This record gives sequence, structure tokens and C-alpha cells, in this order.
Amino acid sequence: MPKFIYSIKEIFDTETGCLKHNNVDGYFIGPYQRGYKWKSQSANDHIPVLLVDLYEAFLKSQENGYKDHEYYLQYITVKRIKHHDKFLFELIDGQQRLTSLTIMYMVLEKFFQDNHAKKNNEFLVSYSRYEGNENIFNEIISLLETDKNEDENLKEQDKYYMLKAARCFKTFFGLFDDTPDELNKFVIFINNNVKLILNKEDETTSSEEIFSNLNANKVPLTNSYLIKGLLLTKASRNGTSEISKKHFREILDERAIMGRTWDEMNSWFEKKQVRRFFFGNVSDGMEQMLKLIKFKTDKNKSAIINNFKSPIQDKNTLTGTYELFNYFHDNLLTSTDASNCLNKVKHIYKRLKSWYEDNLTFNFLGYYLETSKNKFEKTSSLIELGTNKEVISTIQNHLCKLLDYSKSELEDLKYGKGKGNDKISYILLALSVFPESEQKYERSNYRFNFYEYQKEEWSLEHIFPQNPKLSNFIVGDDKEWVIKRLKNRVNYSTNYQDIITAIETDQEISTDNISFIFDEIDEQNLNNLGNMALLSGKVNTALSNGFFNTKRKILIRKVNSGSFVPKHTLDVFSKMLETEDKNGFEESLITWSANDISAHRNWIIGRVDKIVSQLKAEKTTQEVIA
Repeated sequence: MPKFIYSIKEIFDTETGCLKHNNVDGYFIGPYQRGYKWKSQSANDHIPVLLVDLYEAFLKSQENGYKDHEYYLQYITVKRIKHHDKFLFELIDGQQRLTSLTIMYMVLEKFFQDNHAKKNNEFLVSYSRYEGNENIFNEIISLLETDKNEDENLKEQDKYYMLKAARCFKTFFGLFDDTPDELNKFVIFINNNVKLILNKEDETTSSEEIFSNLNANKVPLTNSYLIKGLLLTKASRNGTSEISKKHFREILDERAIMGRTWDEMNSWFEKKQVRRFFFGNVSDGMEQMLKLIKFKTDKNKSAIINNFKSPIQDKNTLTGTYELFNYFHDNLLTSTDASNCLNKVKHIYKRLKSWYEDNLTFNFLGYYLETSKNKFEKTSSLIELGTNKEVISTIQNHLCKLLDYSKSELEDLKYGKGKGNDKISYILLALSVFPESEQKYERSNYRFNFYEYQKEEWSLEHIFPQNPKLSNFIVGDDKEWVIKRLKNRVNYSTNYQDIITAIETDQEISTDNISFIFDEIDEQNLNNLGNMALLSGKVNTALSNGFFNTKRKILIRKVNSGSFVPKHTLDVFSKMLETEDKNGFEESLITWSANDISAHRNWIIGRVDKIVSQLKAEKTTQEVIA
């Protein structure tokens, strides 16, 4: 069976390794390839990350007595070609990796005579764009001896980034000046234990076509995409003692299986209803979920790594945009770490999904998150709880805290400035999320639409409106009632006729002309709990300024068109709330009076008491069972 996995030393070996096996003399980078661009100046740039990864893998191998510990740098894609009377491997994918390794050996030559990236004093990697000139790596060697302040004068991208990479390698290896034996062991580990997978393409296929296919439709480099690659690459290395026996295709198949699981999770968290439910108005649900993963802080970092990263940590150019990826990268040192992390990601996914799909838990959790200042923070704290019983208990405690008011407290609760408005909002939301039902099976069939509630920005409004004091007010569906009020005025005269005519023909009027109607409800009743409801901020502005029948008609039209209206809001404007109060709701469906405000307040007080009593009873039952 052809060999597909090679150590770094074997990748460059022309005598017994990869090049010999495939009867080629080196590697060739074609003119269609992008230039070298691995960065080296901050702690989370490519070269520092590579060095720290390799050294941490080396330290891990020491813990295991160097036995069967391998580190994989993914794969390189090549095609055998004939170039200038020599057979070479054209490097189609993996240029950055192989060039970086060549630079590494070039720098190591300063410490050791053995440079695996050269044969007969010629570098085994060559660039088409520099043919006819001195090999570019020799130029970098000479530039390495110059003042680094002159680096910025380099105009060619390849040379600039290669020189920066060379300086970075030199700095890192220079940290071993007092421990040459340690550096020698580290280099031996790199030579023999760090592996690349060779993906050899058919010689008859166009290199440009392969390159185009490999790089077409690239996924944007988001945190979640990068973390996916990191986890799947490292986790698939589990059981490294067996990996060398696997065909390259088998390794890809294993990653494909993990990839499908990841894509399933990603698709679910990218649903706008799901991501908004758990995390608020964010654009990347999977990224938010990954923020729920916590790693234990490693206080025993290697002195070499600390000394290397400290001078460049402050210049971390990726902090912010890729801060989450860097956090994962710094904590996933081994394949075991990656496998454990991937299992934790899957566990959180399954847990959140089970909460979301169970109607009772969904309503409890949705209310808990909606009445919290920071959804992500609350979701994160719930994930830390051990059992679902603890989760439900935490949520029930939160509900009781928000809703457990005495009758007198609710009677005194008024709309206005301060926390009173939040209290009223939380109470009214609870009336829709937890509708009247004594039977648990009935409640388990009900599911509140939190997504539409959030999207349409339902908020606290007066049922009987405050005087908006507008000059361009339209009476709307209340014109018959308003005209009747005008005609019943004690001092009614023909002076009102122009106003009545304007109302009848749906013209704008000034609210000054009908201010007496707004004054029929005094300020005490106007800001009473019984005069408040949740109304949508996404509908016609008349909804907040209009009278009762105007609002009622708009809400009915919304329901008839299939739009979402909270249950309590619909019940209020339909006057479908049952009350034992003798002075209950008035029979008229087109008006809202002081009696209606009082009846509504009394109904709310009674309903809140039942919700809290039910919560406490269920909590007690659960505690007894536990």
C-alpha cells in the first residue's frame, strides 16, 4: 500500500523518504499560487502559534516518555510534474506550511549542521516566480543578518513575511541557549514525531483546476468556522498509534463524520428563532454557543512559552475578531483535549435543544431569559447547573421573585418612571406565557412565541391612551364613539359641527378639540396596572395613540392575517377575561372605561396569585420527590 503519512524529516528526504518513494527531486510552487503570507509578529499569528503548538506537543510527549506521541500538521496536496528535465512535486495546497518548515530548518542550520530542507546545498522548495535568480531562501538568510529596522523597506510580500518568520524562529530557538540538549530533543521530536499527510493528485489533472477547486467557495473565516477546523483536525488524531496504518481517505472519512455532526449543530444554532431565544439579537448563534465552553486555567505554562509570548502578547493583532478562536487554540493542546471539548460542545447542544423542544421548559426558560438583562449570561449560568431539576428550580425561584407581590403592592403599582414599568411588563408577560390552566398536560401543549414577541418589540402601553397632544390626530375606528361624546357635550353647539364633519370624513384633527374625552380617565386610573397591556411597536402608530376600538380593530386584523398577538393582550381587547367581581367589565366591546380598568386590575391580581401559588406548589412537590 502506498504511504500517505510522513514525518517532517521524511517529507524532505530524497534518499529513503517521501521524495524517494515518489521518484521526485523536490517541491515546486507554481506561478498561479498566492505569495507567502504567514504572519509572525503577534502571539496569535501563524508562526508563533505553530511554534507554541509544536513545543507543547513536545512537552506532552515527554510526559508520556516520548511513546507514540505524534503531532499532525494536516496535509499537503501535490502533483508530480516534469520541470526543467527534473521530476518535482508541484505544491498545490500547503505552500504556507512547507515554506514555513523550510524557513525553520534554514534557521536551525545556525544551531545544527543538519538541514533537512536542503540537498547538495540546494533548497528542496523552489518558487517559479524567482527562477533564474538566487534561491529566495538564501536571500532570506543574508537578510536575517541585517538590522531588522530595515525590514519595512522590503517591497516584495514573500520576502517580507519570510524574513519576519525567520526572525521569529530565531528568537524562539534562541531561548534554548542555556539548554542546548533540550533544543536537540525538541528538534528530534519535530523531525520524527510531527507528521504531514500527503494528498497526491492525478498527474493528468490541471494543477490550476485542482487549486481552483480547493480554494473555491471558501467559507468566511469566522470564529466558529476556525474552531470547527481546529477541533475536527485535532480530535481526528485521537488514537495516534493507529493513525499511521490508516489510508488518507479513512482519515478524511472520520473528519467528515464529525463534520456532519458539527454542521447539524451549526444549522440549529443559526436558526433565527433559536439564536435569539438563547442569546438575544446576535448574528452568529454557533459562535455564541461556543462562548459557553469554559476551560480550566493552566497555571503551569512552560517558561520557554511564557518568555516567547510575553514580548509579543500586547501586539496581538487578532484579539477581538478572533479572540474566541485564540482562547480555544490556547487550551486545546492535545487530541484528547479536542475530543473532550467536542463532546462538551455536543452535550451543550443536546441539552439546549431538549430545553427548547419541551413546551413547559421552553416557556419557563423563555420567560427567565426575556426578563433578564443579559440572555447569554443567564444561559451560561444554567448550563453550569448539573441537572435539569436544578435548572427548573432556578427558573422557578426567579419567577417567584418577579411575581410574588401582595394584593396591596399590586394595587399600588403604577406606570411611570423607575422600576415600576419593568415590574408591570414582567407581570403582563407572565399572563401570556403562563395562561390559565390547572392541568399540566394542557400547559404542555401551549407554546409562547418569544421570537415574534421580540421581533415586533411588544412593550408596555396604555389601553386608554394618554393625551398625545397632536395636531394631526386621526380618530380611526372610534369615530362613532367620539362623535357621540361630542354630541353629548352639555355645551354642544354648531361650533363642533366642523370637527364632527372632519372626523366623519377621516380627516386629521387636533386632540385639543377632544381633550375632554382624554380627561374622562383621571391620572390615577390612567397609570393604573389595570390600564396597561403589551402592544406592538411594529404596527401603525395609531396603536399607541388611538382609543380602545381603534387598537382592538388593529389587533383583530393582525390575528386574522396570521400575525402574533400575546394571549393576554388579545383577551383584554376582546374582554374575554372572567372575573368574579360584581363590578366587572362593561358589556361594550368598543369602549374602555374606569370600571374596565378596575376589573382588569382585580383580574390581574387574582391571576398572579394563582401563578405564584402554582409555582410554589410544584417546587414543593419537586423538593419532596428529590
